[in-house]
Amino acid sequence: MKVVVIGDKETVTAYTLLGAIGIVVKNSEEMYQKLLEVAKREDIGLILLSESFSKKIRDEINDYRLKHPIPLILEIPSRLTKEKTYFDYKEVVMKSMGIKV
Repeated sequence: MKVVVIGDKETVTAYTLLGAIGIVVKNSEEMYQKLLEVAKREDIGLILLSESFSKKIRDEINDYRLKHPIPLILEIPSRLTKEKTYFDYKEVVMKSMGIKV
């Protein structure tokens, strides 16, 4: 399975040096479109999203995660991100099982 990173140039460059497939985007809307394109591929197991853009489309990403458990989609910190964030994976799993949180 392959790893894809979608995000700002600095983050993508760092992960492509580690062997990931990189896709540089300029905004959140472009990130979401690329996410939908890449997620259809059967050879992709992990998609990493640069938090600098993903935070603006987090609800759409979470909705997609709930409907499509594969590939695994994770948000990663970016150099452009100023504040620390927290993602509750337990909450996503509970929602996917139909349990109200």
